[in-house]
Formats: sequence, C-alpha cells, structure tokens
Amino acid sequence: MGYSTVLVIDDPATKNYSNFFQAVLNQLPPSLPGIDVLVTQRVKQTKELNYILSSVYGSLRSCANEQMFPFTFGINVLVNSLRSDWYFAFVPASESGNGVVADKTRAIETEIDNRQPPDFQSFSEHQFPVSAVGGTFDHLHDGHKILLSAAAFATSKHLIVGITGQQMLSKKKFAEVMESLDRRLGAVTKYLKEILPESVTFSIYQIDDVCGPTGFVRDIDALVISEETRKGATFVNDYRRKQGFSELEVLSVDVLGSDGGEQDNWKGKISSTDMREEELKRRSKKQRTV
Repeated sequence: MGYSTVLVIDDPATKNYSNFFQAVLNQLPPSLPGIDVLVTQRVKQTKELNYILSSVYGSLRSCANEQMFPFTFGINVLVNSLRSDWYFAFVPASESGNGVVADKTRAIETEIDNRQPPDFQSFSEHQFPVSAVGGTFDHLHDGHKILLSAAAFATSKHLIVGITGQQMLSKKKFAEVMESLDRRLGAVTKYLKEILPESVTFSIYQIDDVCGPTGFVRDIDALVISEETRKGATFVNDYRRKQGFSELEVLSVDVLGSDGGEQDNWKGKISSTDMREEELKRRSKKQRTV
C-alpha cells in the first residue's frame, strides 16, 4: 500500500496547485516517509495522463526540495483510483466538497491558479489487452512511477514488466550503491499493487538483453517507453518483425525534469544516477557522524 497521508486535488490539468502543495508541506515533518496525491477528476487519455503526472510530480517534488525534505521522500500520484483508506487528508478549501477519503481531513485556505491545458488529442484513447514496459527501476523515483502509471493506464488485461538484471548494470555510474534485483523487484511490485485495478494482472521478467520479454513473448500489443528510449523501441519492433511477431504500438511519456532533448542527453532529467549519488552522500555523511 501507499502512505497514510493524502493530498486530494480535483483537476491538475486546468489548475496549478503549487501554493497548496507548499502550504501542506509547511505542516508536515521532514521525517514523514512520503505522501499520496489523489486526483479526483477522471483521466481519459494518455496525453492527459502524461501532462497531469508530469505536472504534479514536478511541482510537488520542487516544493519538497525547497523545504529540505530528503531525496528519499516518497510521492505517489494516483489517478482513476478507488482507494479511500487514508488516515489523514489535506484538501484545498475551495474543493472541500470532493468527498471523504480519510479518517481525518483538513481544508487548506490557499490560492489555486487556473491555467490553460494543452489540447489533449491522444494517440491512444483505448487500452490494450497486453502491454509491456521495462527499465532498471533502481531507487524507484518519480520518473519510474510516471512510466509505470502510464503502462497501467494503457493496459486492460495483463501488464508485462521487465527489470534489468545486475550483469547489465556493472558499468553504471555509482554502481556500488545500485539496488539488488530483489529490492528493485519488490519496489516495482509494491507500486503496481498500488496503482493497478484488480482486473489487471502483471508479471515481471529479468532483462538480460536489449529486448527482454518483448523479444520472446509473442502476444504483446503495446510497449510503453520514456521518450529517451525511443531508439530501443525501434530495435524491439525490428527484432519482433524478424521473429515473425507483430509489431508493438509504442506509447511514450515525457522525460521528467528535462529542459532539453536528445541532443543534450535530456539535460536536467530525474535519474537513478542522481539518486545513487545522493545515497553515496548520505552514507558518507552518516560515516562522518559515527
């Protein structure tokens, strides 16, 4: 399950909740492990989902960093969720009629700015019976959660998840604090159980090559990727075509935090490398204080 505290917001596609996020975090202790965010407005399209998740994760993480919450502070953004078992909820006073989702609820008086969202002409308004998604999922971060949420959103029956095996990660920067496969698998499993409806099952495979399960599982309909891995998706479809498998519909999500593109290696993106660097700093600081 997720966290015991939730922020309830209505429509982050048309409203900017930064002031609300700041006001709530001012009332929370930095020792809090994390919070959930429940979006009550139903999301219908993949591009709308991508916009909402990127906006909420980006804004809330920025507020948490400004207020010196640790890099391990967890955030889960939930859309189209039926969950209602939180202990404590914060809600903007102007939206306090959204309904009770927790034992205790506090309305926060704060200004909510309106904004004009993009035109959500989604390339995928329907779901696919079987979808696939893959990654290292090391130190599961906001970008990973957006990717997994998009994959869950796109799937109606079964989700296939590939997690990169340790032997493919030995040359990664700060590899000495890379999480084990079991730990990464556990984090992904826990998060999928939080976001997937009961009607959708999932299976997890270890990835030992470029294609992972998409290279040998014939019955897959769609592949969900981060935009920075589009070349990998092209390779997968080329490989499947040579094997006599059907090509996959490719759905992409934006690279969270990036203020650039492929030409500058997605500068500013949130990455596991940054998380591992922070973990090394944390360990070094802890050793100095012992």
